[in-house]
Amino acid sequence: GRQASRCRLRCRWQLMLALAAAVLISSKFTCVSSLSTQPSSSSSSTDGSTIMPMPRPSPQSASHALYSTILQHRSSAQSSSAIPLAGVHDALSAKIFAHHGAPALFLSGFGVSASLLGIPDAGMTNLVEMEMMTRNVYSAVRGLSSSTATNQDASSPPPPPLIVDGDTGYGGASNMLRTISTLSRAGAAAISIEDQIFPKKCTIAAGSKIQIVNREEAVERVRGAIGARDLYYEQQQQHSNELTSGKGTWIVARTDCRLKRHQFGYYST
Repeated sequence: GRQASRCRLRCRWQLMLALAAAVLISSKFTCVSSLSTQPSSSSSSTDGSTIMPMPRPSPQSASHALYSTILQHRSSAQSSSAIPLAGVHDALSAKIFAHHGAPALFLSGFGVSASLLGIPDAGMTNLVEMEMMTRNVYSAVRGLSSSTATNQDASSPPPPPLIVDGDTGYGGASNMLRTISTLSRAGAAAISIEDQIFPKKCTIAAGSKIQIVNREEAVERVRGAIGARDLYYEQQQQHSNELTSGKGTWIVARTDCRLKRHQFGYYST
């Protein structure tokens, strides 16, 4: 019995490490176009306001590239398809995907935990480590874009926007302002906030033990993130002479409720 338990534990860790390796060497795919409101059915105007009914971010904002990517995609013939979002875990993986034309990048908390600590994402990484990795990735892809434009031509595409895993905000409501402002300064075009309890666990690592907050708390968490984003934006505007539209970094509301319901047999595809 004891030997069998050890064998199962060893197999589980080997599986987790294999999954971590798969995350590190492969790309993730998600629908970036779901980050904004649905496009209008009317024809697009010259400024794209009918297919992107939201203020255009400042060109100096990290979210401007994300806005432009979605706007260009919705204006194309492939507007009904999803935009590939490459999952990265450090500066090198980000440069590889950016070099090969990835339209957008996602800095995965699972990937960072696996590459930085060698363990699954079980709440062991913190905001300081995610800020460091965000800053490194953002600087790497900007540097790659700058060198390409210098060596080839000035019309080279801008660096792909970076969406960062913001976990649950790394604490309660009082931690949200620091999380949003810190990752925004580091170069995040968008930050995802999820509805698991704190401290959270990766859905792969948690298995059947995933726990989420109730709907009211999840909504308040997202509202807190948006409020923190707007407050940070207003503080930045006070130190800038340039009047810009938009609200800077985007907030992505993520939920694990469908997985939670599936565990208890309430959800089926």
